[in-house]
Amino acid sequence: MGKENPGNAVNLLCEGTVIVGDIKTKNDIRIDGIIKGKIITSGRLVVGNTAKMYWGLYLVIYKLPGRFH
Repeated sequence: MGKENPGNAVNLLCEGTVIVGDIKTKNDIRIDGIIKGKIITSGRLVVGNTAKMYWGLYLVIYKLPGRFH
């Protein structure tokens, strides 16, 4: 496996996945599953149409077509 550049990494929470707790990342993150907690990122947050979120946000760049509770 070669070296990867973590500066270009994208975190993905897939549909059908549930996370209860906080997420903190410097990289971009896409949410298509369910999260119950805070998301803290200096990267881009993309919320997919299947996402359900029960949370607090601390972010800089975002796209938010999902549902928020």
